[in-house]
Amino acid sequence: MSRALGVSKCSWSTYTKEMLVVVEAIRVWRPYLLGQHFIIQTDQRSLKHLQEQRITTPEQQKWVAKLLGYDYEIQYRPGRENSAADALSRRPASPTLHNLFVPQLAIWEEIKHATTTDDYMAVVSNLVQTQPKGPFTVRNGLFFFKGRIVVPSNVTLRNKLIYEAHDTKIGGHSGVLCTFKKVATQFYWPSMHKSVQEYVKSCDTCQRTKSEPLPPAGLLQPLSIPCQVWGDITIDFITGLPLSHVRGMLCLHNSEEREANPITLNL
Repeated sequence: MSRALGVSKCSWSTYTKEMLVVVEAIRVWRPYLLGQHFIIQTDQRSLKHLQEQRITTPEQQKWVAKLLGYDYEIQYRPGRENSAADALSRRPASPTLHNLFVPQLAIWEEIKHATTTDDYMAVVSNLVQTQPKGPFTVRNGLFFFKGRIVVPSNVTLRNKLIYEAHDTKIGGHSGVLCTFKKVATQFYWPSMHKSVQEYVKSCDTCQRTKSEPLPPAGLLQPLSIPCQVWGDITIDFITGLPLSHVRGMLCLHNSEEREANPITLNL
């Protein structure tokens, strides 16, 4: 789990940030921790004495109150021995992270091939020649727009890129905005957001498993009182009614004219 820090929280001390981490982790995993003795391992030595030290700041008073009722023990573990702590921030700088984009990198040769026969890329090539200091550049046979690879107007090729950012395990069938940002980090073509939006709306998995993000309709409002006869006609669906003398038909009677005007619905 993770949580973004606001502008004010970024200026907090390391001790306060580490304490916030402990409180947030316990809040998230609360159903599993209540009634159980658990151990908190941290690389912040001062947090080891949280239950013994004097509470001075308002943040400490608020957070210690939230930890009441839990049976926990805080243990100090140096960062060099705690490989799980701050794993992302301590990740060594290496090109192995680029393996996440292997499916996209594999089609760069296909982009180069489509560039030679595409009308849109011919216009881009003309802009590169006429405007050397413009936003379009050429490197290794690929056209770039402000550092992003320009994709030809090939619907199949563009859908492959959106597929890698949306349908694969890396994409996780995310929404339009998240999928658009993943594609836009490396690639560019006109009306890219519209293309991503149409692709996500046509995704069968998303249509089956996701609910539409609309606000609730609200409470039902009472109907207005009719001013004349037959001014308002409503139908109430009722089940379990007895069958009439005609097989396969239900007989609904008006409360005032039960015998004179029967209403029959053919099912």
